[in-house]
Amino acid sequence: MCVCVGVQGRLPLTSELLGECAMNCRAYAKALHYKEEEFHHGLTTMTLESLISINNKLQQPDAAAGVLVFAQKKAEGEFVSVVIYCHYVPYAPNNSLLACIQLSP
Repeated sequence: MCVCVGVQGRLPLTSELLGECAMNCRAYAKALHYKEEEFHHGLTTMTLESLISINNKLQQPDAAAGVLVFAQKKAEGEFVSVVIYCHYVPYAPNNSLLACIQLSP
């Protein structure tokens, strides 16, 4: 049996690492938790893309659309270029395409 002496508190694991591990294990609810934590600590393009993707995998198109609306509003005010690509969300109103955006600072 191994005993760690002098170790107190949390292990030095980042939310990014834990989120990636959760995605690799297909634990999407846990991955969403860690990606939301990343989102609150700093907004990046990769975080927004991950949030949209995870919400789609969890069959939460309204949440994915909410992230998209937030990103679009953010893009109008603070980001310079916006690349738009589309991807199908089966439960979207009128079986429409949901545009996902990629932000560049």
